[in-house]
Amino acid sequence: MKGENTMNTTDFAGMTLKALKALTGLNMARGNRKLDKSILIFSLPAVITCPNCAQCARACYARKAERIYPQVLPARKRNLAASAMSWFVPAMIQFIKRTRARIVRIHESGDFYCQAYADKWSQIIAACPEVQFYGYTKSPFRPAPAPNLNIVESILPDGRVNFGKPCDIDAIHSETGFPICPATVPGNNVTCGRSCTLCQITPNVLFYAH
Repeated sequence: MKGENTMNTTDFAGMTLKALKALTGLNMARGNRKLDKSILIFSLPAVITCPNCAQCARACYARKAERIYPQVLPARKRNLAASAMSWFVPAMIQFIKRTRARIVRIHESGDFYCQAYADKWSQIIAACPEVQFYGYTKSPFRPAPAPNLNIVESILPDGRVNFGKPCDIDAIHSETGFPICPATVPGNNVTCGRSCTLCQITPNVLFYAH
C-alpha cells in the first residue's frame, strides 16, 4: 500500500478492482452469514475504533472473527491505515463504483472514530447517490445526513442500548414501538438486505443479543 505522499487521486482512474485493492490495501467483503451477498461491507478493527463501547467491548462479536480467522484483523488494520490517508475518499469512491454495489454497510466491525473520518464518509456518500449506505453507531462522530444514508442508533434516546436479552428488548419494544430485527428472532429465516431492509431505512431498531 502506498503512503500519503506517493499517491494522488488520478492513480485510480480506469483502475481495475484487483489493481485498486493491491495499490491501496483496501478490503470490502460481500455479505456474511446473515447479510445478503449484494451488500458491500467496510470494516475496521473492533473496539479500538469504537467510542462508547464500554457496554459491549467484552462480548463484542466482531472481535470473535478477529480471533478465529487470521486474515480478518490484518485486513481491518489495512482499512484503518487507509482511512487516515488523503486518498481514502477517491479510492473508496472508485472501489464502490467498480463493484457496482447498490448497498454498502459501513462497519460490520468498528465505528466512526473521529469527526475527520466521519467527514470522509460524507464525501463518499455524496459521490455515490445511487448507493444506499447504512451503519450502526454509538459514536458522537457522524457523517452528514444524506438521503442515501441511514444510521441505526445503538444508544437509544433514553440512554439504553438497542440490544439485549429478549425480555429486556421486548419491554423496550412495548414502551417505544421500535421494531425488533426479525433476523435475531429465533426460528425466523431472514436474510438481511433481501427479506428485511429495516436497517437501511429506520434509525431505531432493536436486537435480541446473539
